[in-house]
Amino acid sequence: MSEPNIQLYHCSKCNSVFKAPVPFPSAGVCAHCERSPFSEQDFNSISQMKKVMDSDVSHGVPGHDVADFVSMQKVKRQRQGKWAIVLWVSLLVVGGGVVFYNREIEKPIVEEPSEFVKQESKYQETLAQSSGEAFKVFNKFMLAGDASEKSEYVIGGVRKILNIEQKKDSVDILVPRPPLRLLANSYSDDGELPRVEFILEDKGGRRFEVVMWKDGSKWLLDWEQYVRYAQDNWSRFLASERIGNPKEFRLYVRRRHMVSGREREKLQLIFYRPKMVPGERTQESPSVEVAKKSPFFAQLEAAFNENLSKKNDVQTDVVGRLDTAGLLRVKVILDWQQESEGEPIVVLKALTAMHWLELDPGTASTSQTKE
Repeated sequence: MSEPNIQLYHCSKCNSVFKAPVPFPSAGVCAHCERSPFSEQDFNSISQMKKVMDSDVSHGVPGHDVADFVSMQKVKRQRQGKWAIVLWVSLLVVGGGVVFYNREIEKPIVEEPSEFVKQESKYQETLAQSSGEAFKVFNKFMLAGDASEKSEYVIGGVRKILNIEQKKDSVDILVPRPPLRLLANSYSDDGELPRVEFILEDKGGRRFEVVMWKDGSKWLLDWEQYVRYAQDNWSRFLASERIGNPKEFRLYVRRRHMVSGREREKLQLIFYRPKMVPGERTQESPSVEVAKKSPFFAQLEAAFNENLSKKNDVQTDVVGRLDTAGLLRVKVILDWQQESEGEPIVVLKALTAMHWLELDPGTASTSQTKE
């Protein structure tokens, strides 16, 4: 028995190609969707269609045979496959970009430190190192025995031996009792030499100012500032009333108040001998007058006004932080002078500096004014 002829058919319902005998059975269905592959067509006319034969003349020409239809379907699927690949590649690229962008957003923002932060960090490092080195030298000074040994750790060296020896038994000299506690410190390189300033508190609660200068690789104590050195004993100078014997002193000074509304034609000054404990003073001078035409008037008036304007400000300086408002620190040369009539008076001969330091801390704090 011969095998039935087989032909390729196209299903209009699912768009598939399947094999079926010729003629197509009346109850035949698509092998893929199991529905009738034809719609709105006369089955009898379809069953009488001639078997389409592949030939060299007609094969491959679109619309001429089923094989051509299959070829067209393959081309169509290949194109669809290519578009699908392009679509997936596009999605991967876009998706990868979104993921990368999101990850970049999630990265912590690391900002470059500002110039102020860099400078402050460098200052704190310098302050810590310099303070440690300077404090060790001050401790050696405190432990040193005689004046010769102490002079190794002070500005001026051996030139200070005699002054240190004369001062060692003075009632003005206070020796801190250990242990010492650091209350404040600062570093500056604006002056004649780099320096570190301390405020220390001893076991008894007394406070002391310490200024250390860096001369080369060595830290040295500003001994004259530390003990408030003067060329003469303050009490003796005031009691002597000796004319023509000028002496330099480190003193506090304040101005007396004037009647409100009147222009100041002169300054009336009161000087005080400072103690080693900052802010403490004793034994005031007689009133010292400075005329408006004096070279000291404008400088002192400006300094008092500036001090008054800053009385409520937070003190950033270390040396002078504990002083009473309205008091200025000065290095002055005073003398007694005989008036034409009456008793001798104290006169201001020179305003050496607006501070007590032995070396120049900077132009803003220095004065060299003589009458």
